[in-house]
Amino acid sequence: MAQEQSNVWAKSYINDGYLLLPDIITTEECNDLKAEMVKIFRGDYTCEAIPPMPETASEMEILDRIMCVGEPHVFSPLVRRYVEHPKICEVLREIVGAHIPFWDGGVKCMQSMMLSKVPGHTGNPWHQDEHPIPTRDRSLLGVWITLDDATVENGCLWVLPNSHRSGVIYDRVPHDKRHEFDSCHEAVGFDDRDEIPIEMSAGSVLFFNGYLLHRSKKNRSDKFRRIFVSHYCSTASWLGWKGQRNYRGVIPVAGQDPYIDEGYVTPNVWARWE
Repeated sequence: MAQEQSNVWAKSYINDGYLLLPDIITTEECNDLKAEMVKIFRGDYTCEAIPPMPETASEMEILDRIMCVGEPHVFSPLVRRYVEHPKICEVLREIVGAHIPFWDGGVKCMQSMMLSKVPGHTGNPWHQDEHPIPTRDRSLLGVWITLDDATVENGCLWVLPNSHRSGVIYDRVPHDKRHEFDSCHEAVGFDDRDEIPIEMSAGSVLFFNGYLLHRSKKNRSDKFRRIFVSHYCSTASWLGWKGQRNYRGVIPVAGQDPYIDEGYVTPNVWARWE
């Protein structure tokens, strides 16, 4: 990779709070992940969180019953490969800690999720990923792999450019917009008039900062909007998350893990049914 390309990625990510790169994932890879999503959501893997469905169930029935499955990489070797996808890790090695003066290029993943968003599913209100996942050094980063074309009509991501710069974490409160969004609390206290949609072609990857305000809206189309998303940060980040002093349900994907002597734990797979 040319140093010039690396600098462009880092500058764009630092300045805007996000970086959109097209054609990172091939059509064949997208199809593999979509097929695996059906298996996971149908309950083909032995998992207490996801009771099995009949093999005769349609794709719509399977994907409609669950909004999101968390940590599917735990039991799916195929999904695990995309957590560590070489093209994605190549970018992560350049941007995760580009704002940190002495970052050594180390990157770890602390979460993976599959989101179905079939026609009619609601979106997710304004939030910042850093709110629930504190990294201290502001290195948290979300990676969205879109498996279908993501459009305004089918509920693409909307972002508030530059909202990551201040380092402010906004309070989240209950909302009354259930016609548009799910029941997750909504971040408040800012002007969102400058929000923009991030429409993406299948196989594109969006990298976005943990402080960036973002949301998605209801799928008002007759198309699926399937997404695989993982979260990463610097390996040096101390993760006081999920009630642990330094959360160890992580996967190092680049560089060295300075906490390797603390060992690793296997995350619990979970499903959101709403």
